[in-house]
Amino acid sequence: MHHFLLSLIALCLATACVSNPVQESKLQPKAPSLNASLFIKEDVEPRASLFSLTPSQIKSFNEYRNKANANGLRDEIIVYNYVENLLSSFSYDGTTFTAKESLLHQEGNCISLALVVQAYADLAGVETGYQLMKEEPVFAGQANVVLLSSHFRTKLYAPKEETPNAFTFRSSLIIDYFPSNSGIVSGGATIDDLIAKYYANHAAQALLSDDINTGFNYIQEALLYKPRSLELLNIAAVLHRRAGDLTTAQEMYDFILDSDPNNAIAISNYVVVAKQLQDQELVAKLEKQLRVISPEDPYHLLHLAHTSAQLGNFTLASQYILRARKIAPYLPRTYVDMALLNYQLGKTHVALNEMQHAIDITRASQDKTRYQAKYEALKRLHKH
Repeated sequence: MHHFLLSLIALCLATACVSNPVQESKLQPKAPSLNASLFIKEDVEPRASLFSLTPSQIKSFNEYRNKANANGLRDEIIVYNYVENLLSSFSYDGTTFTAKESLLHQEGNCISLALVVQAYADLAGVETGYQLMKEEPVFAGQANVVLLSSHFRTKLYAPKEETPNAFTFRSSLIIDYFPSNSGIVSGGATIDDLIAKYYANHAAQALLSDDINTGFNYIQEALLYKPRSLELLNIAAVLHRRAGDLTTAQEMYDFILDSDPNNAIAISNYVVVAKQLQDQELVAKLEKQLRVISPEDPYHLLHLAHTSAQLGNFTLASQYILRARKIAPYLPRTYVDMALLNYQLGKTHVALNEMQHAIDITRASQDKTRYQAKYEALKRLHKH
């Protein structure tokens, strides 16, 4: 069982200075269109079903809420307390469930749990907001596919009437179901971000299972909510490449890199397309970009290290890992990746030291168990 950390934090959100939203430029280039003709149409669960609850789930919450209201508790505190009690015995799992499914299974990843909180917040009429947290990347061994995991922290806002005037800070509670200690806050998020992430997770999972039709239908749905998301377009590009449409994939990568020239993941995946196109000039250009870009995001650096190691450039891979470690010395993954790199180089004793350090600085029990297993496997190999 994974115990979810729910932290009560009074957030100061300045409401006095609210800037007018910048209107999107009419000259802003449109994201490339999907080539739906390549894929078989499949139904995906509609938006409303992500937050729906069973009658018994609704009844249990309403009974709890009525009693708490009678004791003078505000609704955002009620939702917080109810979720804290509910999730304390949940098992953290990588599966992305709807709210109802997550409650029925008593497990789910942080996207699932954010849907659960939103479902109860909707019942109580509590306004929500989100913070997006980056997690360690998950590298899949199929054709350079890399997944950057992330999770959402939900903010439950106090009623507006509790804020006397525009110069008073509005408080909120943060619910943080935190499966590891390696997350980095990467900014605010909206409910559309959450919904898009739900569909994107299913698309990525289908992609890893080589089910490109299911993957396409999910990514198509995700893009309805975040049509210019570079992360979603990168998944879409991989799907089109898998379906044999290198032209659309190339258009998507060009669009991504026009918006974010240092997007290491897109560049790495674009290299695969360029090689299939047998465009050696483009391959050389992209590989040069990978060598010279200097991202400050440790996860991008770890991905560059992974890509460099795949290409046989172990020295460059080591440099990327050390740069990531300098930026984020608390990330166990930098030591795990260095351990695997040294094992590839035949330096098993160095690999053992790196893996031991990963174990020492890891506080998440599931990660510690996994790293310990890797350490024992390396030790057995070292004896031989």
